[in-house]
Amino acid sequence: MKRYLIYMAILYGLLFMPYRVQALSCDNRTIAEYREFTNNIKITTDYVMQDGQPVFTIIFNNIHSGIYVRDETTHSMNIYREFDEGGQLTLEGYRADQKRTFAFYLDGCYGSPLATRYVTLPAYNAYADDQACSGIEEFNLCQRWAKVSVSRETFLEKTSEYRENKFKQPEPEPEVKEDTWQEKVLKFIGKYYVYLISGVIIFILLLSAIKILSVKKHQFNFKV
Repeated sequence: MKRYLIYMAILYGLLFMPYRVQALSCDNRTIAEYREFTNNIKITTDYVMQDGQPVFTIIFNNIHSGIYVRDETTHSMNIYREFDEGGQLTLEGYRADQKRTFAFYLDGCYGSPLATRYVTLPAYNAYADDQACSGIEEFNLCQRWAKVSVSRETFLEKTSEYRENKFKQPEPEPEVKEDTWQEKVLKFIGKYYVYLISGVIIFILLLSAIKILSVKKHQFNFKV
């Protein structure tokens, strides 16, 4: 009987103690405080090459004590509660070209997360290390972190075309020969000959008119 009472006491404690702790630690003030702590969490990524493909590591820093991380990406739902010194969590083994969703919860509380962060791992272009990209790394088909979906034949064709245009020697500019003063005069006359001829004709007509008027004036200049 005594042993039975001890078991009942232990069971009672296990059943009701968590709810009592939850009620004390999940008030609005505490949640707001820990939500502020999530603003200090920094997320970085790194990668290593394995079998010609990058394998990413996601690193969380400054995770406050009392907060746990849950990977809420589809079909994942992994929970992480143990962190290194300084609140660091290191997750390894992620492939390129995917988006992960991580939520931060207050341990012992249920409901909405304190915060949610998204980590996008870029696509990897396997052509980036190809010899055909040597010297033209800026070409879009040679960018390391890009989604490239072309056949190798097309890739070689496009890189060859880009390389040819990039390193093509420019055609020499034609030599400009300066005209002599005689050529300049002839060009000026050829360009403005209509105006020059018109001016000469008008000048001749004016001289003729002046001469005619002068003759008539002498003819009628007599005394009565």
